[in-house]
Amino acid sequence: MILNRTIAAVAFLLLAGCGTNIPASTITPSETLAQKAVSTDTLVPTKTILPAATWTPAPDLTVVQVVDDFETPKTDWIAGMEPEYTDSSSISAVLSMEHPSQGTQSLELAFEANEQPKAIYYVDRPLDLGKAGKLQFDIFNPAAASGVGIAFLTGPEQIWQESDSLPVRAGKTNTLTFDLAASNYKSAATGWEFTANLTGLDKITRLAIIVYPAKTGAVYLDNIVLLGEE
Repeated sequence: MILNRTIAAVAFLLLAGCGTNIPASTITPSETLAQKAVSTDTLVPTKTILPAATWTPAPDLTVVQVVDDFETPKTDWIAGMEPEYTDSSSISAVLSMEHPSQGTQSLELAFEANEQPKAIYYVDRPLDLGKAGKLQFDIFNPAAASGVGIAFLTGPEQIWQESDSLPVRAGKTNTLTFDLAASNYKSAATGWEFTANLTGLDKITRLAIIVYPAKTGAVYLDNIVLLGEE
């Protein structure tokens, strides 16, 4: 019995002296080091906040000059006829108490519908439109006209500069506004194409109103004003 215990003790010492390694697979889970937690959240890109776009409103325009309100006993407006205007079918320009848009009088512009494409009416008066932004007036159209435009003679050279026409509704007072800074005017320099800006606005010698007849009749003009910044 004593011999058996001695043999077992020697065997144990021999095994311990050999440095036998215990396989890693025998290590229990409780003996392993805990793994560091890894966040599964993705980083949200930081948004760059841009300044809001600035908006500059157009300046308010107000009446800076009344060109004509037709409240006088007489008028110096003239119906353009031959020989000066060979393409005009105008008949007369007279004061009237019909269809004023303000006050008690308007200017009746009478014309024929014939082979001439338009009816021209004008006033010879020095005007400085250099600081004005727009020209505006009222036209009452009893179904006699299809459109209305404007034109100027400017400078000592008497350069004719003409706008494209604006439509006018029948049976109504139409308030027409012409942008003096627009590039839809024509002259001899543009080959009579509506592609030019007005020049010499501070040297106007003649203002013309151009009516495009739909039939023989008349329209009623009133309240010609210049609009500009206050």
